[in-house]
Amino acid sequence: MTIRFGEYKKRDISFLLNFVANLFLYYTGYRWWTVNANFFRNKQHSFLKSRRFLWKKRIVTWLFEGKQDIIGNKSIHQVYAFIKSKRKKRKNRKKKSEKKEKQSECGGMTGQKEKRGATMRIQEVIKKTGLSRRTVYYYIDQKMISPVVDEHNGYHDFSEADIQKLFIIRKLREAGLSLADIRAILHKPRTTPFYLHKQLNALQSQMLTIQQTISEMDRLSGQLPVCQSLDQLAGMLADTDFCPEDPTRNQMESRDARLLAQYLWMAYLDTPVTEYQQFLWQKITQHTIEHAGTDLKKMSRYLQYISPEQIDATNINQYLRNQKIISLTEEDYPGFMEELKVSLLAFAADPVQQEKWRLLYQPVIHPTALFCVSVSGWMREFHPAYRRYYENTHTCCRMLKDFMDSPEGALLNAALNKAFNGNCDVRTGYYGELEVAATFHKSIYALLSPEQIREFLAGVEG
Repeated sequence: MTIRFGEYKKRDISFLLNFVANLFLYYTGYRWWTVNANFFRNKQHSFLKSRRFLWKKRIVTWLFEGKQDIIGNKSIHQVYAFIKSKRKKRKNRKKKSEKKEKQSECGGMTGQKEKRGATMRIQEVIKKTGLSRRTVYYYIDQKMISPVVDEHNGYHDFSEADIQKLFIIRKLREAGLSLADIRAILHKPRTTPFYLHKQLNALQSQMLTIQQTISEMDRLSGQLPVCQSLDQLAGMLADTDFCPEDPTRNQMESRDARLLAQYLWMAYLDTPVTEYQQFLWQKITQHTIEHAGTDLKKMSRYLQYISPEQIDATNINQYLRNQKIISLTEEDYPGFMEELKVSLLAFAADPVQQEKWRLLYQPVIHPTALFCVSVSGWMREFHPAYRRYYENTHTCCRMLKDFMDSPEGALLNAALNKAFNGNCDVRTGYYGELEVAATFHKSIYALLSPEQIREFLAGVEG
């Protein structure tokens, strides 16, 4: 068999012949000079190099002229295919590197990664967040973040959303919040004020305790002589109180009031606040603080008795209800009044809901309703949507009350009077308590069982 070089390019032929020549020289012992080159100097070294070059040239000429069939066509094809694949791989790597450089310049990615946004590896995450590698992987193990795992190499690809979560986690951990609370905040950001309020009260209590302890220790260290016995030491410590029994709650009550204001008007705090709106909100908050220690005290405690997740769930229901009422027109009033009738009849047929209502009405529901009425004027200026909600609610409830006072509504009136058992003040509350009763089963007041409500009330009064 002869070698048909006409099938290949000149460049490939030259490379192939040099490859075969080098292979021949290697296996025939002419490579020994490269191994032992350090032992040779000057003319000897040059002589060896020239001898190797001459032998290589002879072999290449020998192959090219076809004087000897050293290897067959099949082997030549295999070697050529190998060389071609290597060149193709190098070309592809070059294209990929150029593509990555272009993508980095444009600030974007293509294909699958473009869909989920730009990603980064752990070193860049450490640099951006200031967290250690161990801490980042710990948060991954705790399911705080869930970066995509590259199926080819097993590395984590972190997105900008993961970086944002890690930043939030770091800041909230610095504030002392637990991982459980932070996980809840990441899941439902609307609960943030409630968890911050919880942490503030905890820190306030710790601070008061520490201040009391420091004061007592300072006083004791100034008076304490050298103790000769444990009995003497026990006598000196008898009048010392390192833990305050009843720390002042002035600051706590102020925060409780701000939290209560946020809860009551959360559905209307999504608007850009102007200077005048900021002024109105300060008046509302101040008015809430003034009532926090009296008629709104139990409502403030009630918000702390239930979980933030429960509060958030009821807020969502209330928001959807508010949006429906805001969108009502005069043509929709009769239909909405019929919905109120159906809901109130369901309330009158549920003894459990009635018991909850009777337990919470005097200490919580009625004072809160009166307070909302007292600040409704400021709220109607604060947010236009609240003005529509207020007007539509009271218009429909007044129509319902007029129906109940008519002969046609006598049955409904009798059923509700029995259900309320005197625990409903429609007139003073500007009819708003009918709406509270109609949505009672989905409200914050229905979250606890009657036994839990009694336990809560006993704890507040105690």
